[in-house]
Amino acid sequence: MKGRGMDIDTLLSAIGSTEETTFNELCQALGDDCPERGNTPEWRDLFRTVSCAEKEGLVRVDRVGGKIGTLILTEAGAARVREKLDRRRGLLNYIEREGEP
Repeated sequence: MKGRGMDIDTLLSAIGSTEETTFNELCQALGDDCPERGNTPEWRDLFRTVSCAEKEGLVRVDRVGGKIGTLILTEAGAARVREKLDRRRGLLNYIEREGEP
């Protein structure tokens, strides 16, 4: 499932741990994928993606006064990140083997 502008896997990779991540830390980890200040549609997309990930049980979100305080990957979210990394490693290993004479 995707938010309109951000893939859930991008979000999960930015959280990247079963340790709590503050919203500011998430934004820093997103780097260029983080919406720019004043770009309301992109911020809405980010919040939709967070909501989708939460509904799918991939992240737990703790809110303070209605705002996102911290996020943490659930076991399912961590497993999804590991699976994606394993697939990427497998592809890289395949490419390296195929490139050998």
